[in-house]
Amino acid sequence: MFRCIKHQIFKFLKWSEKYTGTDMVYLAKGGFWMSSSQFIFSAIGFIVALALANLLARETYGTYQYVLSLAGVFAITALPGLNTAFIRATARGSQGVFIKIFKMRFTWGLLGSITTLAVSVFYYFQGNTELAIGFFIVAIILPTKEAFTLYKSYWQGIKRFDVIAKTKIATQLAVALSLIAVIFFTDNSYLILLIYFGVEALISGIFFFVTK
Repeated sequence: MFRCIKHQIFKFLKWSEKYTGTDMVYLAKGGFWMSSSQFIFSAIGFIVALALANLLARETYGTYQYVLSLAGVFAITALPGLNTAFIRATARGSQGVFIKIFKMRFTWGLLGSITTLAVSVFYYFQGNTELAIGFFIVAIILPTKEAFTLYKSYWQGIKRFDVIAKTKIATQLAVALSLIAVIFFTDNSYLILLIYFGVEALISGIFFFVTK
């Protein structure tokens, strides 16, 4: 029965292409996987935010959020727009620039790492050791973590939205479980930030090398 319904939907989508001028099957598949992953991603994010807000001291949670916010700003130096360029290149069959773009993102990411390190030094001399160490952790992991995300663009370029969705969920789930596990034992902001950035970089790295 399910196969019959699926076949009817497929026929309808193919029929509608005469009027839309668009690959409706492609859009439907991509939309399903992206919507599903976004829903699960948001649910996991909500659970993590709830756990952090209730289990961590207010100061520790504030430090965590502050470091994450600035890390997102510094990550811009890693040229995330290159991922979009690689999607187009992959769609045209030019996957050979994979390593070249990875190296470019990593190299430019070092600029963000240097900037983050400067912020770390600033807070150190201000006597705020907690923020100093937090930004130092970001400075060490940032270039690699950002460059590893290039693997997503390859799968998007070849229209494997199922792979993108599954890897996105796997990464978020690994980070979430690791964070929740560690905050049950400590409210040390250094360790929490190390787990957040470290686990995300590790999982992204695994998917990157599998893709390569």
